[in-house]
Amino acid sequence: MATKATASSCSTSASRTSRTDARQRNRAAGNRVYAQGGWEWDRLSMLARVWHRIPDSVTLDDNPDIKDYLGRGRARHPLQATSGHVTSLLLRTR
Repeated sequence: MATKATASSCSTSASRTSRTDARQRNRAAGNRVYAQGGWEWDRLSMLARVWHRIPDSVTLDDNPDIKDYLGRGRARHPLQATSGHVTSLLLRTR
């Protein structure tokens, strides 16, 4: 079976727009510093992670309240049953 390749061209303004959109998405995600630790007891384990958002400058900060949406940490508690099935509980802070 033959495959047909097609070529497409894009203008400079379109590629510039996509780079700008990518930068805005990265900036909107925010930079975070986090600490993480994990513990295990028999079939129960816990993975905890806390973070702090590094704020952008006031003029560039698109999401000043993102920490209220993402929270400041989370804890995951998987429990493995004797049959091998795993049940997990995820807790998030606000």
